[in-house]
Amino acid sequence: MEFEQAISLQLPAKSLLVHLSWTWNDGIQAEDFVTLDVVLRPEDKPEGDWPPHLQSWESTLEKNPGLRNFLYDCLIQPESHPIVLRCISSTTSGYVTRADFLEYHLPSSNSIEKIAAFVGPCEYVKALPPHANLERSFQNIAPFIMGCVLLPETLRSSADWHTASLDALLAAGLSPGWLSKEPLKKTCVVWVGGRALEPGDHVSKAASAMGVSLVLVESPDYPQRSISTPNARLPDKFISMDMTTDAGFTERLLKAVTTFSTEIPVNGLCTIDEIYTIQVAQACQVLGLPCSPTECYINALDKFTTRSLELDTHGSFRVYGVEDLHRYLGKQQIPFPYPMVVRPCVGWSSQCVAKVSNEDELFRAVQNASDRHAVPNTLEWFEPRTDVIVEPYIEGPEVDANFILLDGELLFCEISDDFPSPADLPPSGAQQQDNFLETIQLIPSNLPNDEQSLLRRNIHESILRQGFTTGVFHCEARVQYSSARYTTEGGIFDLRWEGDAPRSTSVKTFLHEINPRPPAYQSTMAILGAYGVDYYALHLAACLNDKVRFRAFSQPLKHAPQHTVAVKYLHESLPGTMATNDAGTDLLMRVPRLQSNVPFFKTLKKKGDGLRKSGWLSFLAYFVIVSKISRKDCLELVRLVEDEFRFAVE
Repeated sequence: MEFEQAISLQLPAKSLLVHLSWTWNDGIQAEDFVTLDVVLRPEDKPEGDWPPHLQSWESTLEKNPGLRNFLYDCLIQPESHPIVLRCISSTTSGYVTRADFLEYHLPSSNSIEKIAAFVGPCEYVKALPPHANLERSFQNIAPFIMGCVLLPETLRSSADWHTASLDALLAAGLSPGWLSKEPLKKTCVVWVGGRALEPGDHVSKAASAMGVSLVLVESPDYPQRSISTPNARLPDKFISMDMTTDAGFTERLLKAVTTFSTEIPVNGLCTIDEIYTIQVAQACQVLGLPCSPTECYINALDKFTTRSLELDTHGSFRVYGVEDLHRYLGKQQIPFPYPMVVRPCVGWSSQCVAKVSNEDELFRAVQNASDRHAVPNTLEWFEPRTDVIVEPYIEGPEVDANFILLDGELLFCEISDDFPSPADLPPSGAQQQDNFLETIQLIPSNLPNDEQSLLRRNIHESILRQGFTTGVFHCEARVQYSSARYTTEGGIFDLRWEGDAPRSTSVKTFLHEINPRPPAYQSTMAILGAYGVDYYALHLAACLNDKVRFRAFSQPLKHAPQHTVAVKYLHESLPGTMATNDAGTDLLMRVPRLQSNVPFFKTLKKKGDGLRKSGWLSFLAYFVIVSKISRKDCLELVRLVEDEFRFAVE
């Protein structure tokens, strides 16, 4: 049933008659929510022709200023069609876990022009009373409207704008967990290191929506406004500190946090930078702030310790440089099972990780990896480390697997395919590369369900063996004897499998590493788009020991993943100096088709930047690519990026 009301609106230059109608929408079945379709039809006519006894705009919407301002902004636009909104109210009372619950859960769509929420962080929300108590006046309904979506003009001008696609979109996006029965309080988190804040402002926005005052600890010369997003939200406070990773780092951090806490009480302390994790854990223990034991981070950062804690070490061993390798090989009675993989026991970003096929390559790789931290580099690692892990090269698909644990319980896990790195591919000539840099991450994985279940179970157990029980964990692993293989069909290179074909050997999992942090920014954004799970918000909740919100934020969207997402990495290939201003922006300008499919990208090497400096492995750019059609379509878009990405080197 449709209800109607006329109200008067005073604009700066004139008065306006607004015809307001609303209908309760029964097309959406969503837990804890009801929706209301609202139509505003402004009419510019003399006041003498208006109906008598009109309510004013201010009195009708006085109890919901957010809604009032949003509608006002819509009405003052030169619209030729009615303004059509779908408004959302809650059927339960509680405290808002995240004020931007609509913006971050509802994906971009042709069915939505604008999204707005009218609640604040930690705010108490009252349940909507029965409809019969509200229907006579919109004034009675307005206080219970928590947010709304504005339909685009293409739908507003349609005779039938009650589209099934919009219903499905809202039903999927209005997930449970946005309200807490328990009161929530505003808090303060000190975040050490600015790495997560540089690509975009998502961390700051998530903190603000949670009612968390975010304080960044960084060096005095850190470019606080280095966030590339226009009008980006910056951290609330900035603590200047010497970030040299020497033996005094923990004491300096303790002093900085203790001094700051005299101004504002600090409730949590965290980082996502590996080089700071041990020191941050030590500081948390001294300050009595929530954190896993320091020993857990020591275990996770050391690749050999991680391997030693596994039930099957696969014959991996540790050496301290080439002389130690000579001694080790001299004791071996059987030939070495090449190929092998050599990596520093402490390291990241695939630096100095190499695949070797003979003894000469083995010695060169061990020398290179052993030299990585042989001399302390206070920008990376504060103590000399020459130890290297040598392990068998495992044939099989590689995956990224992210886990959310609360008190040991697995709340959520998603697995994505990590496409072959240069070292995984067959030799293609004299310039064959042996590095393990990422090429494509594709969400979700195409591995058989039983192999994904095995990964979930085994890696979950590995995380617990390291001593962790709560947090977000970014893990990398391979599946040995998998039924899936990378093949090319119809010009598309992808992971494919043969259904239920019999196997001659049981499937095994091989863990590479456990990182007690969210994945990289681009992967976190890709997973947020596919599943609606925000790893940065979870990381904040974990460091506050906020179990209510941690559990709430771990719930994915209904029917997730809702589309296929790829992260495509473009590697450096030539030495020299970048001559192109911004190859990523140039690509999107040159290929308009990609603009609607690339929600996020970053050009890492711009004009004037050196390429292939000091043998350091790095990327030119990366692109997050979304397809709402299919996995095949997503990979076709990836190939389009590969083919059209162009740059010049001087």
